[in-house]
Amino acid sequence: MNKFIRILRIHHWSKNLFIFLGFLLAFLYVKYVEVYDIFKLLVVFLSFSFISSGNYILNDLLDIKFDSNNPLKKNRMLTKKMIPKKYSIIFMILLWIVGLFIPFIFLEPKKTIFGFIILFSGILYNVKPFRLKSIAILDVLSESINSPIRMYAGWVILTGEYMNIWIILFSFFYTCVFMNSKRLAEYQFIKSDKKLCRETFSFYNQNKFLLLFSAYLSLTMFSLIMFFSEINLLIIILSILIFIQLIWYNNLALKGNVYVQKPVYAFKIPSFTIYSLFTFGLFLVVLIFI
Repeated sequence: MNKFIRILRIHHWSKNLFIFLGFLLAFLYVKYVEVYDIFKLLVVFLSFSFISSGNYILNDLLDIKFDSNNPLKKNRMLTKKMIPKKYSIIFMILLWIVGLFIPFIFLEPKKTIFGFIILFSGILYNVKPFRLKSIAILDVLSESINSPIRMYAGWVILTGEYMNIWIILFSFFYTCVFMNSKRLAEYQFIKSDKKLCRETFSFYNQNKFLLLFSAYLSLTMFSLIMFFSEINLLIIILSILIFIQLIWYNNLALKGNVYVQKPVYAFKIPSFTIYSLFTFGLFLVVLIFI
């Protein structure tokens, strides 16, 4: 049982907190919330978490050849074949079924589509002939698209109106910075033949990572400014803080920091965590009062 719990990667469920951000933005927009809305929020979070865990198992099953050469991933349950493949597949399918079925019980039909989108995104990312994770640049873009999907899922719980395109783009490009830095940290950390650990490392190098970082960072800041549209002192300060945060994270990646390779563990860098919490707090203040 412990082995099956480990392949769930429960600590990665924290990525689904973007659902709560979307819900918060919707609350600030409509100015009301009911107890049942909170319940629906938890339902969506649980649904996405089960589907995501199924996607992680799919990822591990299809990446055994590459993960066995990766110093950080070679000890995963499926890489070491500590769980029979057939049982992993059955467990994966059960997670997908449960994750897709839960919303049908408690949500309106049109609000259940997001679970299918997350599942389809996982298939596009991992499975041939698509396997977007094997295509440089598309690997980062396809992984980052899950953040705005999660955020939008939280948004529609409270409102049926369209979400501001600039906040969607901000969440997308902001995540691109982190995913690009994650790749860079892994690239710097691996000392052996890098392309044996990840297919796209035959394309990437340090200069390309830095060039892409500059592009994603610029698009992130542009989206943020366009979202607020009117510039004032608080927004300028917030923009500077986010700019510093992303530069800081990328510098950690350049050093091959082990926690940057797994962004959900970024909290283990205390100074960066405190700074990020302060920045996020200011972001909420700006959203509420601007």
